[in-house]
Amino acid sequence: MKVLGVMSDAAPPAPVLAATRAAAALFDATPVALHVRTADGDEAARGAAADAGLAFRSCDGPLLDAVTLAAHPPDVVAVVLGSADVPDLLTLQVVAGVDKPVVVAPPGGRQPAFRRILVPLEGTEEGRDAIADVLAAARGHGIEVVVVHVHRADALPAVEDQPGHEFTAWTREFMTRWAPAEITKHPLELRVGRPGPRRQQGKRAPISSS
Repeated sequence: MKVLGVMSDAAPPAPVLAATRAAAALFDATPVALHVRTADGDEAARGAAADAGLAFRSCDGPLLDAVTLAAHPPDVVAVVLGSADVPDLLTLQVVAGVDKPVVVAPPGGRQPAFRRILVPLEGTEEGRDAIADVLAAARGHGIEVVVVHVHRADALPAVEDQPGHEFTAWTREFMTRWAPAEITKHPLELRVGRPGPRRQQGKRAPISSS
């Protein structure tokens, strides 16, 4: 199994390489540096990967197409992007286009620590199945799991004369139906608003590290 750390020429490679090592440990996989080539070649990226002790691969861009293709094989379990070198829109496009967990590395070269995973539940079979890999990675690493569901304002569940009791019952039924069995013991955080840009069904949510 492999975790791909995506390197580009727009920012220093240290944050991506450090986060790739940490994510590989989380998924019990081999960290691999993936450099998307530009006209400047890949000598600097190859050297940075060697200094970090990571295997190295290179490919031609554009970045979105290159990462989507590289992440497709079944032995790739996650992808790491640098928050400094990938614009926000492109990050969201990668998340939507890659059917694997995507880690967004923080700035700075220190080894990040994964302490908490935010698990969004959409209330669909695809959403339930999509988070299975992330939960499997968190198991046994002492990582806090936070489960959240966002209601649209026009789709709040109906309650009558006992809203507290009925909402508790709704929450329990929702978790039983749509959450994998291993997280039904975790409390469900409920919010009202827009969930955000819609992902393709079945795609993995991004993971942030701190």
